[in-house]
Amino acid sequence: MFDLYSREYNHAAFLLDENLDAYADEILAACEGGKDVGAYGAQAPIVFSDYSTVEEIFPNLYPSMDSAINLLLYTDKGCTDVMVTAEIAGFTQKYEQKVTLTPEMTYLMIKPPVLSDMPDLSTTKDTQMTLRVENTITGRRLFRRRRTLSCTAYTIIKITAMNSASSRTTTSWRG
Repeated sequence: MFDLYSREYNHAAFLLDENLDAYADEILAACEGGKDVGAYGAQAPIVFSDYSTVEEIFPNLYPSMDSAINLLLYTDKGCTDVMVTAEIAGFTQKYEQKVTLTPEMTYLMIKPPVLSDMPDLSTTKDTQMTLRVENTITGRRLFRRRRTLSCTAYTIIKITAMNSASSRTTTSWRG
């Protein structure tokens, strides 16, 4: 929760700083050259983003994860439509979601669905996670991030140790 409050504070400070800088540049240019440089309000919205991803995926535990990618998006003013696409190659299907962004923060917790034909999980292997955000109005790609992840093949083994007094269950990991 603290992380969200911190991001909201930084978001507000950043928007104020960026907007004041733009207005200051506009006023300075108008005063120096006596020419019309165009109003800040007439310019297209700027999209800002912040994201975090998991570094390692445990396929057997993937269904219990909240998200694989946490994505924060917002604009400096106005609104714009974007298409968010995410995929973990060889492990998940492509995730797509159209989002209308405003100056209010939009926080997405993305967890692409697992492939219907389950990949071989008997060995640990590296895979590629791709995150892409495109402006659907202009068709311009706002950003694309690729990251190598380790897809670790751990299994959970349940061992029951019994003695005459009590029964105890121990859970251990095996790679």
